Amino acid sequence: KQRYQRRVRGASVMEKVRSRVFKLDSRGRQSVRAKLCQKLSPHVLRLTDSQDFTFAARVSTFVTFVKQQHQKVPDRLLSQIREFMCSIKHELMSYRAEVVEEMVSRAQRKGGPQSKINDVLEGILVKAVIWPLRHHITKVLHDHDVTEAEKLKNSMTVALSKPHDELGINKELFCGQEMDWSVPVSYLQDMPNHYSPIKKLERLLASVNSIYTIIRHQNLEHTGVPHTMGADEFLPLFIYVLALSGLSTAGQEVMTMQYLLEPTLLIGEPGYYLTTLASSIILLKSLNFDKPHHILPTVGHLQSMLQIHFTDPDMQEIAYKTLPICQNTTTADLLLTLSTKFRLDNIQNYGLFKVEDEKETLLDPTECPQFIKNEWFVESLERDINSYFTFHRINR
Repeated sequence: KQRYQRRVRGASVMEKVRSRVFKLDSRGRQSVRAKLCQKLSPHVLRLTDSQDFTFAARVSTFVTFVKQQHQKVPDRLLSQIREFMCSIKHELMSYRAEVVEEMVSRAQRKGGPQSKINDVLEGILVKAVIWPLRHHITKVLHDHDVTEAEKLKNSMTVALSKPHDELGINKELFCGQEMDWSVPVSYLQDMPNHYSPIKKLERLLASVNSIYTIIRHQNLEHTGVPHTMGADEFLPLFIYVLALSGLSTAGQEVMTMQYLLEPTLLIGEPGYYLTTLASSIILLKSLNFDKPHHILPTVGHLQSMLQIHFTDPDMQEIAYKTLPICQNTTTADLLLTLSTKFRLDNIQNYGLFKVEDEKETLLDPTECPQFIKNEWFVESLERDINSYFTFHRINR
């Protein structure tokens, strides 16, 4: 019975993920994109097999070239493949084959915008270009990542031997019960079984979704209130699930998705959770349990996030906020963002401060807080530090 329930729960999660990534309608029916893909895919794939077409010749030549050039640097190899896919997709969009042109025109008349055509062709090109290179890509990634994969595997073993509180996990989320993490773990373990970066992203999002679902249902059952986790509660829990999965090749999965996915798929929620996976790997390998007070993982450690403490008397209801901030965002830009977010008319009276071992320093408008945070993280690997950002009036 439990196995059946897990299977049903997993199926429902995948339905949610597919509807999010592939935009099914409210009744679960296929979208214009999905229907168009079914019609276009066989024809375009036939074009890749027929040497009578320039498109097929270019794909075949590129695949042969990649296999013979013996490129051993993964990011260069994957970037090369992504650039070719973008180029060939543009060529395919302008290809004047009657069948393709007729199907595209019909889809556009029915409300299928150009962006959906792009997404359809993206899925087709994954089969045409990445499929014949899948074994080559896997070998290059594996050969480059052997040492890091072994280090990650050892870190996972150590992390699983520690109590939850040493990983920063809020045990109150479990309501005093043993939790079954087999569903999110199975999705992570399934990622290496797929050559398509889109399928890998599906599995990642399904794992994330199932973690939220398990916690929500657990709290609803025992407290009557469906608890919704915050980002700082989710990150340590995700790191724990990642350790349970034993996915020592997680770094290879991240690199594959980061370089081979269509850039538009890295915007919003998918991109955020891909960053979460990448940062979780770094944090897991850097956790030093030999320290008496090692740094616990929080969402503030994510490469694209910045945690800011609010200590101004006028903002006492806010303890801290974790905001998406780019690496090159300056203090001046961040203050402008904060003034808009919290509707502060006198932002010139406020400042962003860095606190290092209880010493507070006002940041210069041209400084980049993310660079400072990265320096703190590296320093924390050598010694115990207490550093954070705080926002309040300059003269208080």
